[in-house]
Amino acid sequence: VAYLMGSYHYHQKHDRNTAIEWLEQALKAKSFLKRTARLLAKIYMENGQPKRSLDVFKRVGDHRVHRDTGLLAQKVRCLRAVGEHAKANELVLALSTLDDETGEYDALTAARLMKEGKFDPALAAIESAKTKPKANRVNLRLLETAIKIEKGDFSSLEDTCKLAIAVGLDAGAHSLRARAEIRLGHWSQAEAELAAIGALNYYDKLLLLRALDLKMADMEVIADPALHKNVVNQFNELLVEMRRHGEGDWFDYA
Repeated sequence: VAYLMGSYHYHQKHDRNTAIEWLEQALKAKSFLKRTARLLAKIYMENGQPKRSLDVFKRVGDHRVHRDTGLLAQKVRCLRAVGEHAKANELVLALSTLDDETGEYDALTAARLMKEGKFDPALAAIESAKTKPKANRVNLRLLETAIKIEKGDFSSLEDTCKLAIAVGLDAGAHSLRARAEIRLGHWSQAEAELAAIGALNYYDKLLLLRALDLKMADMEVIADPALHKNVVNQFNELLVEMRRHGEGDWFDYA
C-alpha cells in the first residue's frame, strides 16, 4: 500500500514530498523493494538531493543494487552528481556486463558523450539503446532531442514536446524548450520556460544556471548595476544550494 500511495502521489498528484513520505515507509517495510528504491532515488535526485539518493542505495544493499540495471544506472547518476566519478566509472563498467534489456548503459553513455560535446557518438548510443526490448522510449526520445538541441538541430523539438505533454510530462517539454532557448542565447525565454515548471528538478536547475550565466553577460543587464547585482546573487545562491547536495568537482553546468 505504501508503495502504491507513493507512486500515486508522484505520478498523479505530482507531489514529491508526500510521495517521499509514503516511499520511505515502503522502504523501511521492504515492500516492493526494487520498485520503491528506484522511484524514491529518482525523486530525491529530481529534488537536487543526490546524497539522499545514495542513502537509498546503501539501505537496499550493494548485492541487490548491482544486479539490477535500473538501480545501478541511477546509482551511477547520483555518484556523478556528488563528484565521485571514479566510483561511477567502475559501476558503468559493471553495468556493461549485465543483461541490459532496458538500454541503461547506452543511455548513460549518450548522456556522458553529450556533456563532452561528442554529439554524433551520443546519438549513436541512443540508437543502440532503442534496440533494447525494455527501453523507455519516451525517456530516450527526450534525451535524443536534448542532444540534437545541443548540436544545434531543433527539428524534432516540437514533436517531442507534443509527445511529452501527451504522456503527462509537461515539465519535460518546458525543460527541452528552455534548453533550446539557451542554445540560441535567449536567456529571457529560457527563464520563462523554466518558470512554468512547478518545482525545478536537479537538471532543470542546471539549465537555470546556464540561463542566469547568459543573463549576467547581457549588456542591458550589465548597464543596470542593481539588476546585474541581483542576477549575480541569484546565480550564486542557486550554486550554493546545489553544491550543498554535492561535493568535489561534480559541478559543470556548461
